[in-house]
Amino acid sequence: MQNARVLSRFLLFPLATLFLPLSASAQKSTEIPFELREGLICLNVKVASASKPLRFVLDSGAGLSALNLDAARKLKLRLGAPAWVVGVEGGADARWVHGFAARVGQVPLISDLLVFDLRQINPGSPGGIDGLLGQDFFRGRIVQIDFRKKRIRLLERADAAGSVVLPIKFQNGAMCVPVSVGGSAPRWTRLDTGCNDDLHWVGVRPSRSRRAGPLVGFSRGPVAYVDTVVDLAEYRVSGVQAGLHAREFFPGEAGLLGTGILSNFTMTVDAPGGRVLLKKD
Repeated sequence: MQNARVLSRFLLFPLATLFLPLSASAQKSTEIPFELREGLICLNVKVASASKPLRFVLDSGAGLSALNLDAARKLKLRLGAPAWVVGVEGGADARWVHGFAARVGQVPLISDLLVFDLRQINPGSPGGIDGLLGQDFFRGRIVQIDFRKKRIRLLERADAAGSVVLPIKFQNGAMCVPVSVGGSAPRWTRLDTGCNDDLHWVGVRPSRSRRAGPLVGFSRGPVAYVDTVVDLAEYRVSGVQAGLHAREFFPGEAGLLGTGILSNFTMTVDAPGGRVLLKKD
């Protein structure tokens, strides 16, 4: 697991604005390098008005891309209408920014972003994070994340050969996939590259607690972790350390499937096809 079991969450979604149209289509045969920092996928984002790139986290669990308030101030962006973002524990005031001109690699990003203080949602989030690439980055695209080579590829088509296929259920502005824990029936769980733990699971009582510690972004109190096994279709992942929670984070979701597990695979998120492909490296 990651150092000190820090969960650096950037889970948010703007109310009633979950399905804004994508401003730019995926580029063909595009490959984007990334850095894996504390289990988070960090990308350099080039802003037209800045001489140095910004550091964004690719966060499939976030409903929309966002910019940290400090970064917006440095860029001297004009803040627009107020908004409200919701995290797993509480929310934060935000403002809209329109006409944001930026690229990751050669791929233009959505021009309408939310701006707020990321640490209001996650006080323990890593320093130096300027923003998030959320659901809008995946919408209408086939995005492959190669954790071993630290590359993101935007594909023209998804090849399922040699991969396990998980269906996607779109709900609460997120992509959910079926996950089975400890032999349970599969439950819809948020696919969350913004979570650097293995798994967070709701509604399970621990039979043997491995440890307890602070869990940033979810609660102020301790969270119990247990060793368990996770089934993703026919793939079984052993030695999973799951944080257990008494109530749902969002309606109908069993928890968060994080990069602690996902980084064991090359993962292809085929949003148009409604599926996730997991291939063992």
